[in-house]
Amino acid sequence: MKSFIFSLISTLSTIQLLACTGVQILAEDMTKVNGRTVEFGVPLDMSVAVVPRKFAFVGKTPLGKGLSYESKYAAAGIYCFEDAVLMDGVNEKGLVAAAFYFPGYASV
Repeated sequence: MKSFIFSLISTLSTIQLLACTGVQILAEDMTKVNGRTVEFGVPLDMSVAVVPRKFAFVGKTPLGKGLSYESKYAAAGIYCFEDAVLMDGVNEKGLVAAAFYFPGYASV
């Protein structure tokens, strides 16, 4: 299994990819490790963020402010585009989420 993962990573690092890829590895002790690639087609200035429990958020809409809400669980992950919203992360209960990019399948 380790040689397969090494081979996969080596192959992916030598070709140009045009969509994000998610990977989950299940260890012998049933621990899950999540990973992903980031092929957005443009450089991303990503930052690490830690969101505490009961953190207050205000959503955004094309018309301005959106729904106000509060985080129930603490979370850690990354954000970009100067927007303090996690694009990828994991909360304290183990829920993992990732914003994948598939060019040609979404538009603004």
